[in-house]
Amino acid sequence: MMSQENPRDMIRAASPVGPHQGYMPGFGNDFETEALPGALPQGMNSPQK
Repeated sequence: MMSQENPRDMIRAASPVGPHQGYMPGFGNDFETEALPGALPQGMNSPQK
């Protein structure tokens, strides 16, 4: 039988930490923000067509 590693000896990978830790449903969705006023086109930051 092959030996298995003890889970207590495993190292946990660093989790990504960012400004948004929430969940956004959908495929390929992004959180958009305006760091500078006017950085995103008005009404065009989340096109649906």
